[in-house]
Amino acid sequence: MKYAAKADLLAGISIGNITLKSNVNTALHTESSKSKNVILVNNGTVQVAALAEGRSPDGNYTEVDFKLFRKTDGNSNDPMFEKSLWIAGEIDGKISTIWLTTEKVLKARSQNAAGIEVDGQTDMVLAFDMDKLFANVNFSTAVDANADGKIDIGPNSADGNAAILAQIESNLESAVVLKKK
Repeated sequence: MKYAAKADLLAGISIGNITLKSNVNTALHTESSKSKNVILVNNGTVQVAALAEGRSPDGNYTEVDFKLFRKTDGNSNDPMFEKSLWIAGEIDGKISTIWLTTEKVLKARSQNAAGIEVDGQTDMVLAFDMDKLFANVNFSTAVDANADGKIDIGPNSADGNAAILAQIESNLESAVVLKKK
């Protein structure tokens, strides 16, 4: 996480002149660095799950880095097994899955340039905007190349659909926003 210290802000220094600091040695950073499995949407209902709890210095937070981890525990019966992101739904009435297997660090920026003010107990959330995730994705080009009745969009999938996957991957970071709860 990057933040401007509360003391700097109280001193009247403008955001443009403040060096953003990291909270690397805080309880929140330690807790948030652990791998977790989180469900974002279930049956069309947005889910909220705690990624970490802990203290972090008071200040204005402008961004947070987080990592998509590939799920390695479990077995092949779990649809998330060996995946870092998995989305299931329908495209043109066909069961469809979209997945990533790469572990990558993403940067979620706050909605405004001043950041989110943390002063004592403050809850922040990472919001995934599905409209932004699927921006400029033309699902009408998705194909079921292996004719198994499902559209698969993932690395090395039997259906291909590499252009769709590439667009989703390029949208991923812009689809995540840091917000105050």
